[in-house]
Amino acid sequence: MSNFSVLLPLYQRDDLEECFDRVVKSCVNGDVLPEKIVIAVDGHLDESFERKIVLATGLYPMLVVRAGRRVGLSEVLNLGLNHIDTEYVFRVDGDDFSRANRWRLQLEMLQSGYDLVGSAIQEVDMCGSDVAVRSVPEGHSDIVKRCLKRNPFNHMTVAYRVSCVKKCGGYPHVFLREDWALWVRMIANGAKCKNSLEILVDATADLQMYRRRGGLQNVIAEIRMQRELHTFLNKSILWCLLDWIMKSCVLFAPPKLRELVYKKMLRD
Repeated sequence: MSNFSVLLPLYQRDDLEECFDRVVKSCVNGDVLPEKIVIAVDGHLDESFERKIVLATGLYPMLVVRAGRRVGLSEVLNLGLNHIDTEYVFRVDGDDFSRANRWRLQLEMLQSGYDLVGSAIQEVDMCGSDVAVRSVPEGHSDIVKRCLKRNPFNHMTVAYRVSCVKKCGGYPHVFLREDWALWVRMIANGAKCKNSLEILVDATADLQMYRRRGGLQNVIAEIRMQRELHTFLNKSILWCLLDWIMKSCVLFAPPKLRELVYKKMLRD
């Protein structure tokens, strides 16, 4: 048995409905098959989207769980985790596509003793054209160093030991940073981490992504994130304050300028 499940959160968004069939196929066309695909639905879906999901449940080993109303990513992921009984979970996003060798490579990493693993991603636009690569630090010590400054993992590439996540209480409620906050808590709890430098996921990146990463809500969430880093990884208050000021400048910038900063300074 593969001893891993795939966790896929969904909510009503036209591009997620468009990508759904291809995303699911990328989950079952790999070199190892998951025992189960858990779809965690956040709120109401259109009738056409629901039909796609019903059709998929008849074709693949799939479990659909529902929040009933919009509750946000952290809560719907925790809901999905409560319905998983395998040792490992692979995260998948609704507009990103796993490459065929992802399952085997990351399963080998986990079975060699790591608790949290990820990889680099190839960002693509809605037409499938390459945009940029987001690389990641490989070894545990480099991951911890990066974690103090920015997210050391690409969330849509991670796989982890379920017991380690549940030991931390699941995903914390930190807007658009729930994954980074979870890694912080897992590292503080002694989790062993590793990234593959190989690109294992093609991730959709468009202007809407950069819009979602700006504004006052993100600036407030960044305060909470810096508090997590101070509490769990002993990041100094002064360093937290300086990082928050610098990031706030980017978060308040117009989306096109924010996109430029990401592509020129934070991508390969």
